[in-house]
Amino acid sequence: MYWTQWSGANPNLGKINRISMDGTSNTVIFNNETVERPSALSLDYATETLYFVDSSRTFVAKSATNGTNVQVILSTFSENFTSFFAKSMDVLEGQPYITETSRNGVYTVVENESAMEGNIELAIIEMLKNTPGGIRVVNVSQQPLNSSKCEL
Repeated sequence: MYWTQWSGANPNLGKINRISMDGTSNTVIFNNETVERPSALSLDYATETLYFVDSSRTFVAKSATNGTNVQVILSTFSENFTSFFAKSMDVLEGQPYITETSRNGVYTVVENESAMEGNIELAIIEMLKNTPGGIRVVNVSQQPLNSSKCEL
């Protein structure tokens, strides 16, 4: 199990923890040296990769599930994203999908060959009228089709 925690009053308390399902082995895998306001995270089970967003330092990153091999995917959002608060994130086949509450949208990280500086940017999938909550991306490999829509 993984979770984020932070304090608006004290940004030095930002952490990402993991713990065994029986409540043992509580471990801080990232502290305030890596994250300040970790606001969303997701696991890609197929690749054993942890994805996370720091809404204060405005970056999207990934690492091994034990916190090693950190790679920042997107480190600077455009000037249109001076505030960005990720509410939730899910990953499908290495592609992060993020709900964001300051603009009420669903976003993803994409390669942009026309970008002047770097080729990675945050792209809008859908603007929403209301504040988004959680997100879950499902494909056939995770939820196979059945003859009845009521079957799992």
